[in-house]
Amino acid sequence: PTPDDIYRYGTVSTILQLLKLPDGTVKVLVEGGRRAHITALHEIDGHFEAEIEDVPEQESDGKEAEAIGRTLIGQFEQYIKLNKKIAPEVLVSLNQIDDLSKLADTIASHLNLKIPEKQEILEIQD
Repeated sequence: PTPDDIYRYGTVSTILQLLKLPDGTVKVLVEGGRRAHITALHEIDGHFEAEIEDVPEQESDGKEAEAIGRTLIGQFEQYIKLNKKIAPEVLVSLNQIDDLSKLADTIASHLNLKIPEKQEILEIQD
């Protein structure tokens, strides 16, 4: 890729598992941690290294955030009923998330969106 091909916002993640497949490809399981944006990009020995800065999480009012969270889960439950590709057990895990940003990110990860659309959601800061 060229520097223009690299999104400026992303997720600092932890690699949980690497699987080398028989066809030579690698399947990677990652867990997203926090949002960050690139402040500088350097090409070193044929690959890129980025300097990043964390994107601060927005503080939300407890009662308002709770109400928004319930609404999000309710709407997503309707989406799951229409989209049979998402396991109903996902709702159980959503109900255990108490951080509104993480809830929105988790829901977005299950939506049937193209990568540029998911990137737009990732870049929303409020």
